[in-house]
Amino acid sequence: MAIEYEALAAGLACFAYLVFSVVVKGGFWRQNWTNKDGRWVSQAEGPVFYVLMVLLFGALGVVLTLEGVGVL
Repeated sequence: MAIEYEALAAGLACFAYLVFSVVVKGGFWRQNWTNKDGRWVSQAEGPVFYVLMVLLFGALGVVLTLEGVGVL
């Protein structure tokens, strides 16, 4: 069973960002596409955005980590 380090690193980075965003910052970074500004969006400010980001980074973290260790 070979380990794919790129996929494993990406999966762990997704988990790290998910934990950092939810536990430390309490929201996710949302880039403003009209200029270079952005802000942290909490669950109270954007509940749909917050849930979608949790699902996205949770699913990516699981899939990439499993692919990295050779399960998928």
